[in-house]
Amino acid sequence: MKFGVALTTAASPVFTESEQKDFLLEASEISEAKGYESVWVSDRTLYPDDIAKRYPQQFGPGKTDPDSQNIMEALITLSFIAGKTQKIHLGTSVLVLPFRNPLLNTKMISTLDVLSDERLILGIGTGWMKEEFDSMGADYSKRGLVTDEHLSFLSKSSSNSSPEYQGKYINTSGMRLYPQTLNSRSIPIWVGGNSNRAFIRTVKYGAAWHG
Repeated sequence: MKFGVALTTAASPVFTESEQKDFLLEASEISEAKGYESVWVSDRTLYPDDIAKRYPQQFGPGKTDPDSQNIMEALITLSFIAGKTQKIHLGTSVLVLPFRNPLLNTKMISTLDVLSDERLILGIGTGWMKEEFDSMGADYSKRGLVTDEHLSFLSKSSSNSSPEYQGKYINTSGMRLYPQTLNSRSIPIWVGGNSNRAFIRTVKYGAAWHG
């Protein structure tokens, strides 16, 4: 059995942005020194001011603190941790794929995996907060389809510099994408979600299900 550590990257009145760097550094180094297998960070780009009113079952008194959504960008945070550690694995829990550009995202993921010496574990999800999608110009109703194509492209391109891909949302015909993963490694994908589509996605693209 392997154990990982979920790192908060959220800013709050009791844990400010200026304290995040020191916390992430200390927590990651201690986790590695104590023999934990991995550290994990979450993903949130933006959220409604009145999130507790819109989602009372999840946020508010007696529920999750809305300030927990003040989250630093996941891949950049893991890049920082990668530069301060040697062997601990680096996970996203989970990266919301549908509103990320799949070409740039694949490049960022492959780059992080190369620079960290193959330590990335890519936990992914489709997202659930419609307001976040609307603000980012992404189609909430198509998030599952976009995620599937994103994963299909990622599985073909992370170790291939000339991924010939023609889909509904992605077209790379005649284009090159760099870098490739070291040793043609397939980055392990952990698929989050509790729907039937998430389970199918796990079987088709995933190395594991992320509950």
